[in-house]
Amino acid sequence: MATAITPTTFIALVSGYFLGWQAVAPMVVSYIVASMMGYVLGKKLDGGRLLSGFPPNAKIHQIIEGMKQRDWMLMILVRISPVLPFSLINLLLPATGLRFKVFILAGFLGMLPRTLFSIWAGLQAQNLIHLLQNPDQNTTTTVLLIITTVVSVGGLLLLISRVYSQMLTQKI
Repeated sequence: MATAITPTTFIALVSGYFLGWQAVAPMVVSYIVASMMGYVLGKKLDGGRLLSGFPPNAKIHQIIEGMKQRDWMLMILVRISPVLPFSLINLLLPATGLRFKVFILAGFLGMLPRTLFSIWAGLQAQNLIHLLQNPDQNTTTTVLLIITTVVSVGGLLLLISRVYSQMLTQKI
């Protein structure tokens, strides 16, 4: 998971399908270990080149500094997002100078809801397969799963875009 060999959300979905709620503890430990490995790997691969590659007066330095001032919120939001790849965050954010403690703790807080939702969705997949095999059953579960997924993904994308837009319009 730290290096994108296995996508985190997919692993949580499959774990939820096969293990149910018993998958929570192993997934949480796996995410924390993968985050630690990713942070170290990201720091080592970057070696300070990302930030030094931009001109000293570039606005990107101001944006990164503004994000580092909101490091907890930044880390929680990027981890909760189903759109941003886990391994990409592992490589990029350590290169910006984000503190290890914040990366791990806030990252854990952001990944927890996403993990629980993915495990729950894996559990619901069992019901979905049952519903597909028995179409005469009540489809309320299927409709609720689809609505919940659309609302959660749409809401997260809206929240992230608003935070990002606000950050860019503020004078940093």
